[in-house]
Amino acid sequence: MIENIKFANFVADELVTTIDANYKTNSSLENRAILGTSLGGWNSAFMGFNRSEAFQLIGIHSPAFGEDIIHAYSNAEKLPLKIFMSAGVIFDTEVRAREMKIVLESKQNPLYYIEVNEGHSWGNWRALIDEPLTFFSQHSDF
Repeated sequence: MIENIKFANFVADELVTTIDANYKTNSSLENRAILGTSLGGWNSAFMGFNRSEAFQLIGIHSPAFGEDIIHAYSNAEKLPLKIFMSAGVIFDTEVRAREMKIVLESKQNPLYYIEVNEGHSWGNWRALIDEPLTFFSQHSDF
């Protein structure tokens, strides 16, 4: 198991605070996003699940989900999250992404899900980097 709540707490409590103190950021919760690819996508989902008071805009590309995170979301009450998730369909992580999609839809989370004719690669993720940002900015209501 790769879960580490200490890391989530460090990012939410220390790293975000340091970034906000040293850079011009919009620190309002409705503008705070965390995005990741592959294991970073899992990490974004983990942060949203465990620290939704710090991160409510969750961007996930080709998530390296295991059953644990899917079950955690499935067994939880609806979280105040807005989620973008993408997966390629050529040797990517679409099977687990589809499982999570079903869970998120059952919770009625704002969700934008897309599958693309790509694999598990930077070319896939780079081509979609604007998609979550556009989704987050256009859908400010929960």
